[in-house]
Formats: sequence, structure tokens, C-alpha cells
Amino acid sequence: IPFNPNASISFNNGEKISPSTALGHEIGHAYHALFRTQQYLQRKLQEQRDDVEYEEKMTIANFENRIAKFYCEGIRTTHLGTPIYTISENSTTEQTVTHDN
Repeated sequence: IPFNPNASISFNNGEKISPSTALGHEIGHAYHALFRTQQYLQRKLQEQRDDVEYEEKMTIANFENRIAKFYCEGIRTTHLGTPIYTISENSTTEQTVTHDN
């Protein structure tokens, strides 16, 4: 699983998760694919048929939001979000970008 220790997302009008929590989300997908393979594949096939992100919803609810709640980060209800860059892997504080002339 590729990991950028400063890349994460903002959602729901400014709520954020840390890059570590975002990594937990991706580990959730890997867990489903490796240890719940039949259910994972069924969800992926059903997504194509129904145009609903079932796997994302399950991973957000069962992995990401549990981690986010423990660390007092934002709680997502959909897979929507905007990419952000944070000051560290465990932070939701965004980096300040400066442009030198």
C-alpha cells in the first residue's frame, strides 16, 4: 500500500483525517480483499451494477471512522473529499504553502 506521510483528505465542510487514518482506510480494503475475499468481490461486483460504493462505505464505517473517532478526527459519511497535505503523518493541521519570488 503506497503511503505519503503528509497526504490526506478534507471533507464535510473542513473536517479532516490524518494521513495515518487514511492509511488505516487503505489497510481496511486490503483486509477485506485478503481475509473476506468472497464478500469483498461481491461488493465490488454489486458496485458496478448499482453504481454505489459499497466497499467504500463498509471500509469507512468499520475501519476509518473507528480510528478517526479514537484520535478525535473528522468522521466521514461518504467517500467524497478534497486532497490536503498535513504537517505530519499523525496530524490534521495543513501545511502552509509559500511561494518564493
